[in-house]
Amino acid sequence: MSYITEASVRAAAVKYIRRQLVKGKSLAKALLEAVDFEGGRVMTLSPTPLSPTEAMQFDWGHAPQTQAKPENIKIGDTSYVAVPTANANGQLVAAIYDELRKAQSACFLENSLAEAHDSWLQRAKSRIITNGTEVYHTLFSVDRDKGKIEAAIREWHYLPTSIGALGSMNEEASAHIASAKIVTTERLIAFAKTAQSVFVGAYDGEGYVVWNKPPR
Repeated sequence: MSYITEASVRAAAVKYIRRQLVKGKSLAKALLEAVDFEGGRVMTLSPTPLSPTEAMQFDWGHAPQTQAKPENIKIGDTSYVAVPTANANGQLVAAIYDELRKAQSACFLENSLAEAHDSWLQRAKSRIITNGTEVYHTLFSVDRDKGKIEAAIREWHYLPTSIGALGSMNEEASAHIASAKIVTTERLIAFAKTAQSVFVGAYDGEGYVVWNKPPR
């Protein structure tokens, strides 16, 4: 985890966050409208330290290549062979875990590839919430468990786009969403207005660029 202090790098990072959000769905669009990215702090999550130049190379991986064996994975109903690479998922798990300690905290992870009718969602380990055909992996303060957070990130984190946010939601609303397994666009807009943190995948799946709301 590394905060960006150089103005030119920060400007490039904010531009990248916005560019990723433009590719997204309802939550991403709501975040674009609601969040003032010019304020707050921006950081990178990476498995290896990044120089200022590397930090701005958002579309490239920078971690040393490993000799890991290929693994069979499944995205939707299609199987692929993938080679595991170093990533910063553990750092993101820690950040979400820390934020969920607060009452009424909520985390929405917008799945860029899945659709509500995909059969694999019935076997998902994370809480699946839909908005029309859109799929979201959700965590509330009652889900403050690293295993649950890891499962949600594992099922959400796909190339080319991974978008998520941490904010707040009252207990009545979160309980209703968890029970109905549906979230309205209006509720996503309301959630976006509470955003404390916005994170998008970067560095060819190795890491993330994160915006954090400035402290009061």
